[in-house]
Amino acid sequence: MKTKVTCRIDAQLVASVRQAVENGAAESMNEFVQDALTRRLAELRRQGIRRKIQQSGDDPLFVQDVRDAAAAFDATSDDGLG
Repeated sequence: MKTKVTCRIDAQLVASVRQAVENGAAESMNEFVQDALTRRLAELRRQGIRRKIQQSGDDPLFVQDVRDAAAAFDATSDDGLG
């Protein structure tokens, strides 16, 4: 379902988007804007994941848990499969 929204965008940016659409970057300005918003939201999600990964690396209990899990698999590297 699509929803119509109204927002103010810098005139030069609108002109650039129109030119990009005319050059085939998207079927319409709506498609171009939707794609740009989708990409930005995906980047924000990736940044959040990176931040959580960094935080987990600073957590000594998590780091020890990862080491313990890795050590549990050490025995399998000598079983002739790897």
